[in-house]
Amino acid sequence: MRFYDKFSREAPDGASVDAALVTLPSGDRAFSISACYVGSPEAGEPVIAPLMKFGSPIDSRLQAIPYL
Repeated sequence: MRFYDKFSREAPDGASVDAALVTLPSGDRAFSISACYVGSPEAGEPVIAPLMKFGSPIDSRLQAIPYL
């Protein structure tokens, strides 16, 4: 949670992040971070990179998605 707190406070205005404590179908609990970067994929990659490198993700669905 400290990582999320620091990351979200320092993220640029084009980034939106939120977090939640979730219960998985197995009953295990996890800390989930969702992120969105509004801008070009090239500009967003270095912004989102720390999320991809932190910890040992159970799952990752971060990818560029065109708006139009």
